[in-house]
Amino acid sequence: MAISGSFIQKYKPKYIIFLGGIIVGLGWILSGFLKDIRLISITYGIIAGSGVGIVYGVPITVISKWFPDKRGLSMGLVISGFGLSPLITAPLARYLIDLYGPFNTFKILGSVFFILISILGFFFKYPPEDLILKTSSTQKRTLTDLSTKEMLKKIQNFMASGSVI
Repeated sequence: MAISGSFIQKYKPKYIIFLGGIIVGLGWILSGFLKDIRLISITYGIIAGSGVGIVYGVPITVISKWFPDKRGLSMGLVISGFGLSPLITAPLARYLIDLYGPFNTFKILGSVFFILISILGFFFKYPPEDLILKTSSTQKRTLTDLSTKEMLKKIQNFMASGSVI
C-alpha cells in the first residue's frame, strides 16, 4: 500500500484497482497449483497480499476526495467494509473447501476475486474538479494537505518537542 500510494495520484483509480485485482487473483490462483507451504506463503501471502494492499489504498483515497468534510466517517465506512469482508468470504471458502478441496478453492476464489475486483474498480473515479472543495490561502494546512516528505518532517518536529501523541 505504501508503494502504490504515489501511483494512485498519478493514474486513474480504476487502473490501480485493476492492477491490484490481477495481482490478487494471480496470487490466489497460483496457490491452487502448489503443494509446498513455503511457496504458498509466497504466492498467497506476498503476491496476493501485495495485491490487496494496492486495492485497499484506492477506495480510501477516492472517498476522501468525494467527502473531504466527512473524511473520518467516509473512510471509517470503507475500512469497515474491508474488515467485515471475512463474514462473507470465510463461510464461502469453508463451503468451497468442503465441496472441492483447498487447492481448487484457491483457484475458484482467485478467479472470482480477479473478476469482481476488476469490474468494481471501473466504478472508482475522482470527483469532478468543480466539486472538490478548495481551501483558501488563509486557511491552515492540515496533515492531509502535506506531501509525504512534509508530513514526516512535521511528525519528527512534533516528536522532538516531547509532545505525546
